[in-house]
Amino acid sequence: MIASAEAEARLAKAATTPDLNVFVAEMHDFHSPTGISDFLFAGVQINLPVFGSAKNSPRISSAQARVVAAAASERAVRNRILAEVAETHAHLVAEEHQIDLHHQLVPIARQVVESARASYATGRVDFSVVLDNARELRMHELELATHLAAYEQRLAELQRAVGEELGLDESAEVGHDERH
Repeated sequence: MIASAEAEARLAKAATTPDLNVFVAEMHDFHSPTGISDFLFAGVQINLPVFGSAKNSPRISSAQARVVAAAASERAVRNRILAEVAETHAHLVAEEHQIDLHHQLVPIARQVVESARASYATGRVDFSVVLDNARELRMHELELATHLAAYEQRLAELQRAVGEELGLDESAEVGHDERH
């Protein structure tokens, strides 16, 4: 858009430059009473845009305004993309922190469930305590899966906004089976 607007501005400015044309022509007259007549013409044509400033000045101003508008449009698109990348990156980092938190909580919840089972087996706690702890473990596992899915979505959004593969998929899959 900018290149097109700049070309229009150059064309509008070129209209204010005088034009000089030189021409040569030849003509045959076959219907002449004296027979075939040959004529040779030569000339010079000059276009002086003396009175064209009223016509060309608004055209030049309009073309220059289109250049400015195209540059502003490009800046707006760049700013929108940068904002989208920054926002998506912030969401991606937040999801990563949530995943790390749940990776710490899930093993602790598993230990609590095993402890509750052992305590139930010895008769020190009720079965409802075992069920509550098992429910808590399942909640943490579900939240971990939810955050992993959200992380993948944010990563896809970030890659779309950047316009290329970031390589985060491969680095995330290298770790443990459970950790992402």
